[in-house]
Amino acid sequence: ERDVATKPIAVVQKGLDCCGIETGPIEWAASDNKAVYWIRTHDNDVPDSCCKNVTINCGKNEAKAVPEKTRVHDKGCETALYDYLTDNLLLIGGLGVAVAFLELFGLCGSFMLRRAILHGY
Repeated sequence: ERDVATKPIAVVQKGLDCCGIETGPIEWAASDNKAVYWIRTHDNDVPDSCCKNVTINCGKNEAKAVPEKTRVHDKGCETALYDYLTDNLLLIGGLGVAVAFLELFGLCGSFMLRRAILHGY
C-alpha cells in the first residue's frame, strides 16, 4: 500500500536528481509536510531515492544535514523539473510543431478521401 505512494516519488527524485519539492531534503523533516507517514516513521531521514549514489539507508539522518556535506541532492524537484523543461524547450516545441503538421496532414487526407467518395473517384 505504501509502495503505491512512494514509487512515483522515487522515480521522479531519481530521474531528476532532486529531493523534496521546493526546498530540498529539509522538506522531509518539516512538520507541515504532506508526507506525514514518512515523517512519523523516519526521523531526520530522506528517501533513498534522494541520494546521489542510491544504496539501502543512504538517506539516514540526511534531512537536516549541512548541504555541502550531504550525500543527497540539494535541489527540490520543482526547480529540477523547471530546469529540465527549459533546457529541452526547443525539442519540446519542435515535437509540438511536428505533431501539429501530422494532424494537419491527416485532416487534409480525410477531406480528400471524403471528396473522392462523394464524387465516385
